[in-house]
Amino acid sequence: MPVAEAVLANTLSQAALARPVAQATAMRDLFSKLPELDEVNAYIDGLTSGLATRYDLGVEREDVGHLIGDRPAGRAGSRTSLFAQMAEGDGVLLDASPDGSASRLANGFARLKSLPAESGSSMLIRPDGCVAWAGEGGEVDGLTNALERWFAPAAPCGEDRWRPEHESNVRPAP
Repeated sequence: MPVAEAVLANTLSQAALARPVAQATAMRDLFSKLPELDEVNAYIDGLTSGLATRYDLGVEREDVGHLIGDRPAGRAGSRTSLFAQMAEGDGVLLDASPDGSASRLANGFARLKSLPAESGSSMLIRPDGCVAWAGEGGEVDGLTNALERWFAPAAPCGEDRWRPEHESNVRPAP
C-alpha cells in the first residue's frame, strides 16, 4: 500500500472509532482489549512511528525502504547510538563485512559515516533514517549504485568544504 494511502486509512479508522454512535462504541470496546496482545502493540507502534512504512526504492530486499530504529552501532569498546551518529544530518554505513569492503566502497562520499557492525546485515542508511541498501556478510552488490544515488562525492582536497556549522554559518562568496 502506498505511504499516503496507509496514512489516510489510519486516520479514517481513528475518525470512525471516535464517532459518537452505538456501533462505534461497540468497536471501541473491542479495540480497547486489543492492546493486551503484543503483536497488536507492535503493529500499532509501527504505524504510529513510521517504522512499518516501506518506501519503494526499486530493490526487492525486505530491509531496503524501511525506516530504521535506533540501535547500538560500532564494536565493543567504541559502541555508540546509531541516531547519535546521524544527529548532524549524516548518513551511516553499518559495515558487517569481515574485511571492511563496504566501508572502502563508501570512502570518498560526503556526509557519510562508516561504522563497523558486529553482526547482521551491512546497511546504508540515509540521513532520514531510511535503509537505502543492505547486504549480508561481505556482499556489496548494489552498494556503489546506492551510494551514487543518495550521497554526493566528497570535495577533493583543497576545495571548499563548507558545512553549515562552519564559522558564521554563511556560505562564503565564490
